[in-house]
Amino acid sequence: VGTRMGIYPFLRDGIIKKLEHQTKHPGVMFIAGLLPGMFGYWVSTPLWQIKTRLQAETGLLVNGTYTTGACKGQKPTMIGLFDGLSRVYQQEGFLALYRGALPLMLRGGMMSSGQFLGYDFTKTNAKSYGLLRDGPLLHVLASCTAAFLSTTFAAPFDIILTRMQAAPALGIKYSGPIHCVQSMIKEEGVAVFYRGWTVFFTRVAPVFTVLMPLYEQVRCLFGLGYLD
Repeated sequence: VGTRMGIYPFLRDGIIKKLEHQTKHPGVMFIAGLLPGMFGYWVSTPLWQIKTRLQAETGLLVNGTYTTGACKGQKPTMIGLFDGLSRVYQQEGFLALYRGALPLMLRGGMMSSGQFLGYDFTKTNAKSYGLLRDGPLLHVLASCTAAFLSTTFAAPFDIILTRMQAAPALGIKYSGPIHCVQSMIKEEGVAVFYRGWTVFFTRVAPVFTVLMPLYEQVRCLFGLGYLD
């Protein structure tokens, strides 16, 4: 997160300069948030893979066998992060660690682009129209916009990612992201992609309303001024 926030203004300004734009454009804000988000989440794909599998297997263990949950009657396939990474690599191969990488990258990229587009666009326009001065109040309000767009952009990919990475533990086989999407639409309808949106937003919003204003204060502490 810190790396993305540090890279964003330099990447945004670099794109603006390359395109010879005179003002910040929402599309540039979107791309400048998207690229570092996609890269960061690609790097972390194996960790997400194991986390999701462990969560999918969750249940009450009695004598080494699950007595509740989706894997009732089965033994745990892994115990902890490092055991999970080792087992997946040995039993399914290296590429299996990156199962669901595309939806994860899209989820991360869209979440990041929504965050910076919402925050930067709100700040830029609020200052431009003289609605608010650059300061803590504007930072909190812009953070709420960032949380809304971040959740809305990322929610469909979050659902797809979870389904794909949990599939092996649940005995479901998808040939790829497209097959997963087709199956979900066929069985549950398009609305499935925003199932849990409210929970997602209520988790993201408090984080952003602390993180983004704190980021602004850290910039000031190092003499960089508020994000402009």
